[in-house]
Amino acid sequence: MLQNALGGNSKTYMICAIRPGAKYFDETVNTLRYADRAKQIKNKAVVNENPQDKLIRELKAENERLKKELETAGGPAQVITKEDEDSKKQLSLMQEQLEANQRAMAEMEKSWEDKLKETKEKEAAEEKQREEEEKAKMAGTPHLINLNEDPLLDRKVIYSINDTEPLTCGRRKKGSDHKLQLGGTGIEPEHCKFEHQADGSVKLIPLVTKSMKNIKVNGKCIEDRDGVTLKPNDRVCIGPSAVFLFKHKDKESEASMPDPEDDPISFDFASEEVINVENADQIAAEEDYKRKEQEDSKNALKALEEKLEAETRKKKEEIEKMKEGMEGADAAKKEELVVLEASLVKQNEEKIAKLLAENIRKKNLEAEYNRISKQLNQLLPQVNEANLAASELNRDIKFNTKMVKKIDPNKAGGLSQGKTEILVKVDNNDEKYYYEWPLDKFENRLFMIKEMLEEYFDTGILPVIDKHADPFWDPPSPILIGQSFLQLQPLGCCIENEMTAGILSIDGRGGKQGDLRIGYKPCTETGDTNEDNLPEEFLVESPDQLLGLSNLNFLVEVDSAMNLPSNLCYNPFVKYHFQ
Repeated sequence: MLQNALGGNSKTYMICAIRPGAKYFDETVNTLRYADRAKQIKNKAVVNENPQDKLIRELKAENERLKKELETAGGPAQVITKEDEDSKKQLSLMQEQLEANQRAMAEMEKSWEDKLKETKEKEAAEEKQREEEEKAKMAGTPHLINLNEDPLLDRKVIYSINDTEPLTCGRRKKGSDHKLQLGGTGIEPEHCKFEHQADGSVKLIPLVTKSMKNIKVNGKCIEDRDGVTLKPNDRVCIGPSAVFLFKHKDKESEASMPDPEDDPISFDFASEEVINVENADQIAAEEDYKRKEQEDSKNALKALEEKLEAETRKKKEEIEKMKEGMEGADAAKKEELVVLEASLVKQNEEKIAKLLAENIRKKNLEAEYNRISKQLNQLLPQVNEANLAASELNRDIKFNTKMVKKIDPNKAGGLSQGKTEILVKVDNNDEKYYYEWPLDKFENRLFMIKEMLEEYFDTGILPVIDKHADPFWDPPSPILIGQSFLQLQPLGCCIENEMTAGILSIDGRGGKQGDLRIGYKPCTETGDTNEDNLPEEFLVESPDQLLGLSNLNFLVEVDSAMNLPSNLCYNPFVKYHFQ
């Protein structure tokens, strides 16, 4: 690395660090020898110059030389006579060369940005012209247009469906004669075909029964082996990721879904349509849950407002009664009235604070719901793709989404204040256990799974790989059952405490996953809990008496866990975090 850095168009500085110890003698000698060789390097540093600038500079020098030669050769006008044809030709050639150089300089002096702009404008004009020609060509012909999440690739590929032969679709492979070839999971070698009917309509027909579940029209799977007749602007999804828009100008009607230029049908719209149909029950349950949360929040807010208004009204009535009897009242009565009015002001401030806090909670809940919905919309197609890949590779493995609540022990509110996270649960039926992956790990594994599947499609041989290189496999790892929280307030009076703490579920639905029998008690530095051996300063009546102590030792004992789920009660253990 150092040798490559020395010499060339640079100046070299070297600082050598050597060690004086005798055992570093060889190392020091080698370093000094290298430094001595570096001193012999002769550098010729020149200023870096852009090749285009260099060419312009050389052309300018050439122009100056030609001008001088013209002036020298030309001289006064009377020197050049009609007979001097050779001189005329030479002057003419020099003049042409000078003009050519000037044109070349003008072209080169155009900035790179200007040239790039011209190129882009030219390409855009050509692309627009091609699109117009394609639209004119396809105006009356039924065809498919690709939809892609990348705007640069969206609506760029068109497949025409003519009345001479059907447009067939199948898995991409060498020697395939399908016009529409797709790769990835869920695509059969002979998948489906788009067939022109006698009445001018187009029918989408699955070629094998297995492909029916991987062909969706407007989000719904094809249920009839005879196929389905397509309508203009129908969304056709083939496999987990290929999306097309069916166009047929001659068959468009008011019943057709609109596809305006200012708000066209998009890849995201078609993908969400599939998710909404596939997860209709789950989405309905989520909507019910959201509606219930909003109603509960609204009712709680209304009850809080009514309670505060009743208290405020009562205080005002008391103040009015006191004001009526204020005449001739003593100073004590007046002071009591002032205190009551101050209490009313404080109560109003607390009311405003509570209402603001409730509104913030509602907004946070709405934001959390939207975040989770967006993540699920992106994740569910990937989970479906992973399941299809596992099926293609003959692996008895099932992928599912799982929502968990991470509870912050420093915040009040329990599960309601927890943050919801999405995991991918992998049921490895080959190994008879399951594991959970965070989203980034799942995305990396899915990429490896798709590569393995492509290799299988190319070779036709199921890959045999080591477990540690298998993207489906993970070693058994502990699964978090739930969380329990232990409050330590009784230690303020050095009182031992035993309790049964509920193990709060983290699966997003709330509830318990069992109980933990746990306790704590004061102890000595060696862990002795015998009261007779405890220091005298531990015998207190108030927590204030412990102030000033350097240490307060206590022992936490986990006695047992009870009522655990049957599938999670093998070798359970407890980890703790002291906050």
